[in-house]
Amino acid sequence: MQQKPESDFNFAHAKLSSIILARAKALAQATIAKHANQIRKHAKYNRQNSKQTLKYAPQSNMHK
Repeated sequence: MQQKPESDFNFAHAKLSSIILARAKALAQATIAKHANQIRKHAKYNRQNSKQTLKYAPQSNMHK
C-alpha cells in the first residue's frame, strides 16, 4: 500500500517533535537537578556557617 507524501511528512514531523520534546524534557530535568544540588550545597554551607556569619556580620554605617 502506497502512502501519500503528506502522511509521510506528518509522520516524520510527529517523530521529530517527539524527539525534540524528549530532549527538551531531559535537559530541563538535568538543569533542575543541577540547580537543586547547588541550592542544597549552599543551604548546607549556610547552616554550618550561620553562627560564625552572625558573629562577624558587618556593622551598619549609621554612626559614621
